[in-house]
Amino acid sequence: MSITPHHAEPRRTKFFVPIAVVIGLLASFLLAASMSGAFSGFTASINNSANSVGSGTLLLTETQGATTCLSSAAGTVTTANAGTCASINKLNGTTVAAPNVPYTSTVTLKNNGTAAASSFTLTPSGCTTTANGTVNGTDTTGFCGKVDLTIQDTTTPVCVFPAGAATCAAPSQTATLATLGTTPITLTSPLAAGASRTFTFTVMLDSTATNADQGLLASEQLLWSLAA
Repeated sequence: MSITPHHAEPRRTKFFVPIAVVIGLLASFLLAASMSGAFSGFTASINNSANSVGSGTLLLTETQGATTCLSSAAGTVTTANAGTCASINKLNGTTVAAPNVPYTSTVTLKNNGTAAASSFTLTPSGCTTTANGTVNGTDTTGFCGKVDLTIQDTTTPVCVFPAGAATCAAPSQTATLATLGTTPITLTSPLAAGASRTFTFTVMLDSTATNADQGLLASEQLLWSLAA
């Protein structure tokens, strides 16, 4: 009689998950679900899909008769946005001036941009004297002081140089190319977008000019500037 060997069944190891862990996992799930709205019955939302901001333009145009000068070429804005214009002469450009004879020149400045300017200035470079023709006087250091000057803002109106009155007086030696200096002149009422201002420059060789002032040429660069 054979005896069948008895094999004991392997013991099963039971793993118990602590009740605290189960509760923690369940709470985390419920919290996540509540934040995502998975169990929400009512919802509401707004998506603003058209949020933007764009830059305006500040473009300066100077006109004298049929001549127009631009701070940047038409249809563009250069990096400096600063043009140089030799075709407009605000000091009239006459080369045959005689004492006590006034010469005028009128220009119009316009903000052709879409942004309003916060400041508007006119900055002179300082007067220099050179020979005018082949026959020249010797007063090269004093000639700028013999050229009387007024600058009238005819739009506002106000006398820009010499500053003060609403209307400039007749040119005199109290205001000359020499006394104009190099300090920027702040112009009233900065140009709004599309706005323009007209300025009249009057120059006159002073009555104190002598033969030493013949055959001389006074030159001055004038810089118009807008800022926003």
